[in-house]
Amino acid sequence: MLHPKKTKKTVSQKGKKKGISSNTQKLRFGDFGLVSLDACVISLKTFESVRRVLSRATLRKALIFLCAACDTSVTKKALGIRMGKGKGSHTYWAAKISAGQVLVEIKGINTSLALEALKRVTCKLPCDTRIVMRW
Repeated sequence: MLHPKKTKKTVSQKGKKKGISSNTQKLRFGDFGLVSLDACVISLKTFESVRRVLSRATLRKALIFLCAACDTSVTKKALGIRMGKGKGSHTYWAAKISAGQVLVEIKGINTSLALEALKRVTCKLPCDTRIVMRW
């Protein structure tokens, strides 16, 4: 899957992603990609659904690159528990996305099929995105 195999700490602080990501704005692997326009947190389930939609929409002929790693553990306290008594247990893995970061890249298919696939993916993501091409 897309979560880390070994972690020293399973819980982490929330934190915020501020500013625009400058080192991950260009396409590195593919010809088409999705760039986030605002900062957000994307869960591992969301990335898995994005991968499934892309593989189905491209008829399994394209190379798909997921450019964000779900390396942040999100915790939640059980329902009905009072305040205090420490941090909750691990619930799911998530990726912290900053504005301007490339989320997904596609390579190996024609332009019309790639644009249609990326339009379908934008409905699954919790942040605003923009489609970019390498020319």
